[in-house]
Order: sequence, then C-alpha cells, then structure tokens
Amino acid sequence: MARIRDLTNRLSCTEDEPLMNRKSLFLLGIAWAVACLWARASVQLDIPPRAQWFNNNGYCGECSIQQCALYFGAYISQYRAREIIDPAQEQDVLIPRNSGRVFDALRLTYAAWNSFRDTPQCQSFLVWAKGHLEQKHPVIIGVYVQGEEDFDYDHLLTATGFTSVDTNTFHPEDKLIFNDGFGPTASTRTFGALDDTRAMTGNGAIYDYCIPRDVDFGCAVTGIKNGSGAALPVSLKLDRRNEPNLSQGRAPVQLNATIQAGGLTAGAAYVLLRYNDYHNVPTNNYLASAFDSSTAFVATNSTQTWSAQFMSDATVIYRCVPALPATPASPGK
Repeated sequence: MARIRDLTNRLSCTEDEPLMNRKSLFLLGIAWAVACLWARASVQLDIPPRAQWFNNNGYCGECSIQQCALYFGAYISQYRAREIIDPAQEQDVLIPRNSGRVFDALRLTYAAWNSFRDTPQCQSFLVWAKGHLEQKHPVIIGVYVQGEEDFDYDHLLTATGFTSVDTNTFHPEDKLIFNDGFGPTASTRTFGALDDTRAMTGNGAIYDYCIPRDVDFGCAVTGIKNGSGAALPVSLKLDRRNEPNLSQGRAPVQLNATIQAGGLTAGAAYVLLRYNDYHNVPTNNYLASAFDSSTAFVATNSTQTWSAQFMSDATVIYRCVPALPATPASPGK
C-alpha cells in the first residue's frame, strides 16, 4: 500500500511534465492497485484424502486424525486410534470431547475452537481455520449432514487449504479445500456456500454437508510435542488411501510408505528414528529413547526421502533429529 501512495503522490505532477508521462504513471498506479486487490493467499497442505470406515457410528474422526498424523510423521490405523478411546470400538472420536486423548498419545499438539463464543460462529470459525491453515496446521471440522439429526455435528472433515484475499477477514468468495473421508480427491467450496442451520434447507438443500451456522466444533493440529525443539519436520505418504476394516474382522495388509524429512542442512548429520509403540515416543532426548530402529545419514539437500513398510493395523511414528557430534579422541590416543 505504501507503493500505491507513492505512485499517487507522483501523479500530482506539475504542468511542465509531459502528459504521456502522467498518463503512464496513472495507469501504472491503477494496475498496481488492481494487482494488490486481486492478489490471493493460497495454501494447500500435502495431505491426500483417505477413506473412512462406516460401521460403529463411523470412523470419520479417526480417519481425520490419521490424515493429520501422517502429515506430521505418524501412521495410526483407524482401529488403533479408536482403541485409545474405547478398546471395544463403540465410542468414536469426538471433537473436542475426547480427541485430545488420541492427540496426546500420538504426541501431537492441537488447538480446539472455543464453541462457547457468541453466535452465530461460522464466519469467525472459518477465519480461525484460515489462520491455522496459513501456519500449515490442518483443521478438523464438524459438519451437519443432510438427513441426520445430531444437535452438534454429524461428520468430521479435514480442511487442508484455502484461497482468499487475506487471512483475517471472512469473504463469501473465499474457498475452503477439504477431504471428506469419502471421495478420492479433495473438495472445494466457497465460504458463502458452507454454512447452514440444522434444518439444512439453505446450502444443505444443495450440498450433502454444511458447517453449522451457530455453534461450531473444530480442532487444528498444530505439530508434534517437541520440548527440546530438536526434532525436524517429517511426513508420511502411503501407497493406498484405504485400509482393511479390522473392526469387521478383515486381515491387515502391508502398507508401503514414503518418508520425507525436511528442514535439513546439506552436509549435516542426522538420524531418522522409528517407534512402533506410541508410548515410547519422547519429546526430548530422542537419541537416548527406546526407538525401534534408526537410520543415520548426512543430508545432501534440505529434504530427504526413504521408503518403509508396515502393516495397516500398526502405529508407527518417525522423528528426525541431529546426530550427536563425534567425541574427540583423548590426547595421546
């Protein structure tokens, strides 16, 4: 905006200046103003959709947590995620009522939306979601579903991105990008077409699900518990978007994963740690912890990838940390 003001001041030229020069400056100022007006913020987190299970009240919460966990370097089966809440698989993950138990177990940090704010909340909720997505925090959102009747919400989506002219104001033409737990690709909808009441007679008459207009439920997954600050970003991608439904007696299958560590410095030494039990994952002193395997490497770039395999009924968590410096030899040795 300072550039626009500067151009405006320059347009106040004297009568001695050539008319063409004044016109050029004027057109340049208009072009700059239009560019600023239409410049759009755009965020799209690399979180591929996954398919939820539908029995036992649906595993939408578990599937949403699974997607967010993969983004932060952890895999957990939908079955294992619910097992943390209820070993009998009857009580599902609810945002925010009991989801914190799963986040804590996976050593994930999170921020829940305050549902006790003044109503209607949907516009401020979407601005809150934009702010977290800009910080690369996926957001789990509760929505009404056409034909259902829960007072709070019926289903959970995973918001992975947005487009907007800014991140601190509601605009009906903004767009939210999300994975709904059903389709193989992400969905996109304008903010103005997202909300509705429980009756679902507005946007809900057009779309299968809508964000509650009055009271909202959601949670942003903000990262990993990393008290020492030593752990670097790690993400996982799988070779398939679904997993056999263990709760219905299906046998687990092998999953092939791509691990990516980021934030590396070329030439520096690191260690990639794998934990097969979430109970053993620490928040500091990683190299002294009870990890199940380790891969030492010297970074050749800011990112590095590996292949890995594990079963679909597993819980696997990765951490990447700097290697300990070599101990100098004692004098005379």
